[in-house]
Amino acid sequence: WDGPVFANLDGWGVDADYRVVQRIAQQRSSEVLITFKDQFFIRFPDGDQKAGERVFGHSHWRNVDQLHTAEKKPFLLDLYRQGLRSAGFEYVLTFEMLDEGGHSLHLFFGTTNKVAVERFKDGLWKVDGVSGQRFRDPRDPNQLSFDIRDPDFTPLESRILELLGERDHNLEELREDALLETIYKKSHVKPAADRLIDRRKVIQVSTGPSYADRVLRLAEPQLFC
Repeated sequence: WDGPVFANLDGWGVDADYRVVQRIAQQRSSEVLITFKDQFFIRFPDGDQKAGERVFGHSHWRNVDQLHTAEKKPFLLDLYRQGLRSAGFEYVLTFEMLDEGGHSLHLFFGTTNKVAVERFKDGLWKVDGVSGQRFRDPRDPNQLSFDIRDPDFTPLESRILELLGERDHNLEELREDALLETIYKKSHVKPAADRLIDRRKVIQVSTGPSYADRVLRLAEPQLFC
């Protein structure tokens, strides 16, 4: 191979070979978009194990059989995300698509370029909605789904509250987290933060001309409204 590569790998079952993913990651400015069907590995952990190892690059995925049902999918998604990073993709996004019947398919996007992450997010949010198709951030603990044409920003607001529960954050840090760790775009963060301020769940402790100057803090619990 010579030069940048954009590869769209169909991961239905065990078709996305990890060695191919590693090879793509070694190419300068290359990107990968992989469909990942977690149910194959959940339902057939004792099946063709060598085929599973081709996808993950190791045998640790077999531990899924020892987990409770609710833990299986998060385990596999985190493991595969770690694998893409180990392959050489510094930035890895994942999101879930659901059809009208509730059947889900996970997509992973890997790149070494942060600008490519922003462009991918822009493209995702500009896609014309397909009737009955919904999106979900698999890292959202409440597992809320939404139509891209009528998005629900509740998971983003919950993520902001989670981060502020750990320490104060400036707006640029929150924008960066949304870009790299959620399905949302940087531009979604300020309106979400403003809504939290309006509802007195968050306070602004410093301001300035840049996003980095605007520091937010979790508000003290209100005894009376």
